[in-house]
Amino acid sequence: MRSKFAGAIAACAIVFLLTSCSSGGQDPRAIVLNQAEQARAAGSEANAKAMEDGELTEGEYYAAARRYQECYREQGIVLPEPVLSPVDNVTLEWDFPDTAMSSGKKTGEALETCTKQWTPVSLAYGATHDQHTDPLLLDATRECLKKEGFDTPDDAVRVADLIGDPNSDSGKQSTAAEKCLIAEAFKLYPDLPAVTVQY
Repeated sequence: MRSKFAGAIAACAIVFLLTSCSSGGQDPRAIVLNQAEQARAAGSEANAKAMEDGELTEGEYYAAARRYQECYREQGIVLPEPVLSPVDNVTLEWDFPDTAMSSGKKTGEALETCTKQWTPVSLAYGATHDQHTDPLLLDATRECLKKEGFDTPDDAVRVADLIGDPNSDSGKQSTAAEKCLIAEAFKLYPDLPAVTVQY
């Protein structure tokens, strides 16, 4: 399931990116190779080459993040350094300046291209690297879910462990988990520019 924030940019906002971020039985190499094709189609040969061997290292991930910043800089917009999300410790959260939100049509289209080039890298990294929620946030989220009437496993370590079985409860626990994670993340880490929940 994938439900992605519709715009190319967001400013100090809650951003949802709900996607399959474990390999889900798929070959991790195949996932990365597919995203390499997506990056090439979006016009980023550098990002495509970083993934065309079927692997995406941490160094390559951050190098692609720098290219994302440079893409913005070419439009006269300084994108601050990203923050590693405490929700999963793989997602990079960005603090988009007001100038990005108020840019004209031409600049907005260019920034959308920047995002299209970065997104395949972000998805590939999230799908092929181990995720874990920061302990403080994990405990706070489990307590929040308990108050909402949902049980979570004692050995939970990541978002996927908190969402229950969406097929058995029409997604009620997964929806509650998203809300709890976002609320508790902003309480514990008030300087977070955004919160992304993916599973």
